[in-house]
Amino acid sequence: TDKKQILRLSDKLEILRLFSSYRENQLIIVTREAVLQYDLKGGKVLGQTGVEEGADIRQVVIGKDKIALCGKHVLLITSLELELITTVKENFSIQSAYWEQDSLLFYTTKNHWKYALPNGETGVLKTLEQPLHLVRKLTDRKFLAFNVTKKVFEV
Repeated sequence: TDKKQILRLSDKLEILRLFSSYRENQLIIVTREAVLQYDLKGGKVLGQTGVEEGADIRQVVIGKDKIALCGKHVLLITSLELELITTVKENFSIQSAYWEQDSLLFYTTKNHWKYALPNGETGVLKTLEQPLHLVRKLTDRKFLAFNVTKKVFEV
């Protein structure tokens, strides 16, 4: 069963977090050294990308043809096979991320609403009064978000 496979794998790796993948019967596994795409049926690693020590990947955001791996102070943009495309380092904690298009990632830090492109370009869209977490796009210019008090609102 899937649970037995994960337990066997955890004997070999120090698994920090598990995320469901965009593909059926696959998991995204976060370890201290790498993020792996694991096939439960085949029992093998299909793709992986290395991570720096302390990256602390906390969120996986899957787009149409890219994946954003969000750590506390690092954002990795990869292909769907977890081949590294670019790395963005942040001074403030990354709170959330949302793929607008495959080549445009919106993300928030403790103090800013930002964008990142696969070529490594980033920019500040707005300074935030308080941290917010992007949930989904409502219209061309409005997003659904929530803040630290769990209040849901439009931005």
